[in-house]
Amino acid sequence: MRPERRKGQRTRSKLFEVFAEAGDLLIVPRSPEELFEPILDLVEAAIEPERAILLLTDCEGCEPQIKASRLRDGSGRGDLTLSQSMVKRVLTEKTSFCWKTAAETTA
Repeated sequence: MRPERRKGQRTRSKLFEVFAEAGDLLIVPRSPEELFEPILDLVEAAIEPERAILLLTDCEGCEPQIKASRLRDGSGRGDLTLSQSMVKRVLTEKTSFCWKTAAETTA
């Protein structure tokens, strides 16, 4: 089997594991606050981001608040600077961002 095909199979297998874990996580009644860190665990397992941030708003038009965040090196929030235009886009378009390098975030 070719190496790229094996890598694709490993990736699909890993994503299946992450989805199974998400299902296990969501079938147990929990407060939203209890889900924040496990959600970041799943994001890290699926895509290995440099940093992961979970933002929520309390009401329409309210400023988003960081509910959980993590840097790849395992530290907590650290010095997380968020582009307000990116935050607005995430909230209005219900989307997310994923870059390979920090240089790609400048737009």
